[in-house]
Amino acid sequence: MKKMSTDYPSHWTDMSNYLVHFAKGNGRAHKTFSSTITATRAADPGYWTMMSVLSTGRLRPGGAFGIGRKEAPDPARQRAVCFSEIPPGEWLRLSERRRSAYGIGFSKQFISKRGGGPIWYARNGSEQNKALKKLMRMGEGDPDHPVWRITAMIDAPGVYGLTSYEYEWEREWRHIGDLMFEPKDVAFLFIPEELHAQARAFFSYTYHENLGPAYFCPFIDAKWPKARVDEELLKEPLASQPPLPSYDEYFEMVDLGNGRRISKRISRLRRTSDG
Repeated sequence: MKKMSTDYPSHWTDMSNYLVHFAKGNGRAHKTFSSTITATRAADPGYWTMMSVLSTGRLRPGGAFGIGRKEAPDPARQRAVCFSEIPPGEWLRLSERRRSAYGIGFSKQFISKRGGGPIWYARNGSEQNKALKKLMRMGEGDPDHPVWRITAMIDAPGVYGLTSYEYEWEREWRHIGDLMFEPKDVAFLFIPEELHAQARAFFSYTYHENLGPAYFCPFIDAKWPKARVDEELLKEPLASQPPLPSYDEYFEMVDLGNGRRISKRISRLRRTSDG
């Protein structure tokens, strides 16, 4: 198979060589990479979802998508993982829409090799849309009809009564079904800048203690402008894994109520250098 050519020049600011996926969140609080996190998941800007994704190496579909999501005989075949090819420097709008500060980025080549691709648009009421609806009627009740192999990759933007469906700005790609990956497949992670050093210490500890996957790819803050993103992505990869991080340990008094107090030892990973 001929290699997909998607390495656009850096001055083509309207194009992207990457596909991004933000973890589901509600945007109400920040989390830290620590074994002592106590904040509730109800106030999560995507941290817990992202940690689940990274620990399992799996992105699961958020639901059924496309023009056949309600009509398909087997809705499970319409379930897809969604990505965006919004170019670097414009990722904040997607972060804000997803109410998430955490996410993952892949190269287009990786997603393409796994069978993913850009979705198609057949506007509501157009001749193309009418033709697709006719094909879906022909495949009604037959889950193996060829039309159901493409419907998850087609959206129908337009006006529907008093509402409208307009999401072309997301420049969406989809992958049907679960997407499995390894740390080496990840181009970068979205993490708030103030947590980058702590995240590096966390993954260093995970690596040295063999506790699970460890990610040493670039970390990107969705708020960064394109120049800052490019700077980070151009850095040389680690020649070797980082050293085992050290800890900050201290004791803290905890009030148990009814006049009872205990001394609790707190152990936190010490941040590694951002250099």
